[in-house]
Amino acid sequence: MRTFNIAKTATIVAVCLISSLYSCKGNADEIVQPTSVTDDEEITVLKATTAPVIRVIAGGNGYGYQDGKAKDSKLGGIEGLWVNKDGSLYLCDFSNDAIRKVTGDSIVSTVELPPAAPNSDYSFSTPRRIAVLNDGTFVVIGYDAMFYFKLGGTISSNGIATLHESIDGLDADPDGKKVWLSINSSLYYQNAGQQVATFAYNYADLGSGFITALATCPNGVKYVASNQGLYKYTSKGVAARILSNLQAGGVRSMAVSRDGYKIYLNDSGTLKVITNDTRKPKTITSLAQIGNAQIALSNNEKYIYFTSFINYSVSKLTL
Repeated sequence: MRTFNIAKTATIVAVCLISSLYSCKGNADEIVQPTSVTDDEEITVLKATTAPVIRVIAGGNGYGYQDGKAKDSKLGGIEGLWVNKDGSLYLCDFSNDAIRKVTGDSIVSTVELPPAAPNSDYSFSTPRRIAVLNDGTFVVIGYDAMFYFKLGGTISSNGIATLHESIDGLDADPDGKKVWLSINSSLYYQNAGQQVATFAYNYADLGSGFITALATCPNGVKYVASNQGLYKYTSKGVAARILSNLQAGGVRSMAVSRDGYKIYLNDSGTLKVITNDTRKPKTITSLAQIGNAQIALSNNEKYIYFTSFINYSVSKLTL
């Protein structure tokens, strides 16, 4: 199994990804070739029959930096978000170089970041994506570095060099022991306590496209989106395009239900849900206009949380 050290081999990886239409070469058993696509049945396009219930739960009071009661709080430009096991939210406050926390949809606070590790080359800044593992490890993608820390510990970092714009997908594995991330058109995983990402698969058929969103599911499937469509990568290493009739070229964020039967997308500013149950006709329903937002599904799967970079807020949509 190959490994990839972001800090030391960014240039090598960049060359590898650019060559052969981003198809990294290796031993035959390292790269699983895509299977034939079978999920190509017709998809019925629907619209929500009632207006969704949406409320701002934090921010929305103009740009700023103010903790306290959520209704009075001020946030910067919010990028990624993470739903913790207790239902609280962690927010990537990109503009304020901070991780904010929303507790009980009512209180906003700022996570006290630990000091940088002695050999760390990067100061914590510009958080874009976040995931938290079972052992309490925070994994944060910034503009030019990846950061790893536990509360009360120290912050370690890896430089991303010129690849920062292509790392758009990040999600924790349902086992809580590792994260999955995308780099250009490739999928990697990274175990807790490590700062080395292990190569899993390259979607060579993306051509010049990048993976733009990533979501993991307890059924072992990793779902990824690009400007070419939707793809899956199973626990057995099988990769394929899915729902090939689906026209979704601007997916910025996605979330998946625990059973894998519902896939939520922010497709070009529209929140959509796809029914992915093979026992039923497949549909895609437009739920609401949410802008250029990151989304996350609540633990009880009754709500979608979404961020707003320009409105400096986080909102909650009832499903």
